[in-house]
Amino acid sequence: MSDKDHQNQLEALADQLNAGSLDTVRAILQAMHPAEIADALESLPTQRRRILWALVDANVEGEVLMEVGEDVRTDLVKQMDLAELKIATEQLDLDDLADFFQSLPEKLTTPTGCGWSICMADIAASYPFGAYSHPAAAHWYLN
Repeated sequence: MSDKDHQNQLEALADQLNAGSLDTVRAILQAMHPAEIADALESLPTQRRRILWALVDANVEGEVLMEVGEDVRTDLVKQMDLAELKIATEQLDLDDLADFFQSLPEKLTTPTGCGWSICMADIAASYPFGAYSHPAAAHWYLN
């Protein structure tokens, strides 16, 4: 997709979002690559970003979270409950999962933050081949 086509797609998405055409927004999102969705999320103000994020298909949320910048990722993750986070990260391979959790601010990954270290251990445990042997998984479990 050319830069001009990509820009037009982002503008169409923003226009439909502003018009409240959520079904159209969902259809546009389904046709987009996770990196394009990440660009759209990063281009929007916080409140619009959160609305758009709620419309992203759960099957691609993990990939999108890997594509957005750190500030946007932190904002989106703060809006997710533990079950949503687990679903979003289930599609990631173990290395991407480790990279994802290591990219989060410490306050989100420690017991004093939200108790997410328990969730991270649960997520790591759901991976085959003993994810607890992965250094990042051990860190999540111990914190």
